Amino acid sequence: IYKITSLKDDVIEYTFQFTTPQDVVYHPGEFILVRIQETPEEMFRAYSISSYNHDNKRVSVTIKKMPNGYGTDIIYNTFKEGDPVVLEGPMGRELRVDPRAEQVLLVGGGIGITPFLPIVTDLTHNAPDSLQQVKLLYGVNKTNEFLYKDEFEQLEGESPKFEFIPTVAFDDEWQ
Repeated sequence: IYKITSLKDDVIEYTFQFTTPQDVVYHPGEFILVRIQETPEEMFRAYSISSYNHDNKRVSVTIKKMPNGYGTDIIYNTFKEGDPVVLEGPMGRELRVDPRAEQVLLVGGGIGITPFLPIVTDLTHNAPDSLQQVKLLYGVNKTNEFLYKDEFEQLEGESPKFEFIPTVAFDDEWQ
């Protein structure tokens, strides 16, 4: 575990640094399996990758603590910076964007926003010429639940093709 960053009271970003001699290549929208216990039986949890792959040496996942959550209790109470952790992956292709798309609408909510940070970063920095517009609609219940809002706003300022649309469902102060 390279770094542990608290994003909210109940949300932590865990950054892992690979110790393998070869690079670990991952793509936006993929996930990894994190081993949370070895005994009494080996157990893994799947988490979407929430970082952009700059150097093929690190990967981050963002985890929300679930009340009475078996896996998150183990992670929150035992994972410390410097600890070795077994990861498997990357895996999946469920959230890969068609490179021929001209317009992309991404819709995410709550903690489900985590895979969209690397997807949007990739689309704004490495967009094919055919891509004209990317919109991200991100919904939460309360204003204080946004994750990576500053990062999405920064990406919006960097790319005229990207529009960030934050939305709050249950907050009387939200316009």
